[in-house]
Amino acid sequence: EMLGTPPADHERIRQLSGTVVRSLEPVNDPATAAAIVEADAELTEIAAEMIAWKRAHPAADLLTALINAEDDGDVLGDEELISQTLLLYIAGHETTVNLIAGGTLALLRHPDQLARLRAEPTLTGNAVEEMLRYDSPVQATRRITLEPASFGGVTIPAGSFVMALLGSANRDEGFFGPDAGELRLDRENARQHVSFGAGPHHCLGASLARMEAAIALGRLVTRFPGLALDGEPSWNGRINLRGPAHLPVSLGPSR
Repeated sequence: EMLGTPPADHERIRQLSGTVVRSLEPVNDPATAAAIVEADAELTEIAAEMIAWKRAHPAADLLTALINAEDDGDVLGDEELISQTLLLYIAGHETTVNLIAGGTLALLRHPDQLARLRAEPTLTGNAVEEMLRYDSPVQATRRITLEPASFGGVTIPAGSFVMALLGSANRDEGFFGPDAGELRLDRENARQHVSFGAGPHHCLGASLARMEAAIALGRLVTRFPGLALDGEPSWNGRINLRGPAHLPVSLGPSR
């Protein structure tokens, strides 16, 4: 809706994007790699059709803005528009889905924190930061060293492929204290997590993700005071963009 794309098979796009993000996994088998290529091709075709439709039906939305974007005569070509559309679509929901589902699960497994959030709704903003820290929607990021870098007495040569484990950094007891492995919604330095990266690579959608999670989780816990787990969750099978694939809950009476 924010992008302004025409009506589409959102369930199919969800399936395809779930396959494409497996390209971010540390290792994939040949069958998965082939499936990623096929899913990417299908998504590219869907995005191309959306852009063609939007050129004929401009409106006050993000996709129209991208089509009309111009810098001293330079505009985005179709391939660039497709890449931007898919990036915004996939990055905009694959990660936030994990944040909302993972955050809900963390609250249900820590009833004292859930009760506190209900009693102190002003904690919602900091609670989202703590959920981002406690169970990182993106567990790792990749970098290539441009020059030698030294950490902990080890020198990484220039040109090395490096996996930076964001989820591990977010549980660092040396930074967050001995209770780093616990969920504490009033943690003062929760916002200093690295779930959105840092510096020039800081996540473009961080503000949107924070707002979506605050609205979803804040209203969920207040509207359904009887919210409870109704069985064990199943997981999406990914190491990096890790989260529940199925989270069974019982709602009880609503407000």
